[in-house]
Amino acid sequence: MSSPLSPTPVNDSALRLFELITTSWVSAAVGAAAELGIADAMSQTPTPVDQIAKRVGADTDALGRLLRACADLDLVAEPSTDVFTLTELGAALRTDSPTPCAATPAG
Repeated sequence: MSSPLSPTPVNDSALRLFELITTSWVSAAVGAAAELGIADAMSQTPTPVDQIAKRVGADTDALGRLLRACADLDLVAEPSTDVFTLTELGAALRTDSPTPCAATPAG
């Protein structure tokens, strides 16, 4: 088996380890976003990361890294550098969402 990103063959163990590592950061990113209430602090209007950080009481640089990870998961979009919008998928993390997800903290 080989990865489309590398001409080097990837064995099943290496692929499974990669999946475990990826699952871990995905869970951590979604959990942190839910715990911080990022979706509630955002809208579908582009908002600079420093404004979001003030709303949730987070460090701007750390929140920027988290939001970029969330952009990889399609929870938010980054239409320009350090400016983010909530996606339809990310809106499910809002406490007032009509389709709340299990990661959303109880309000």
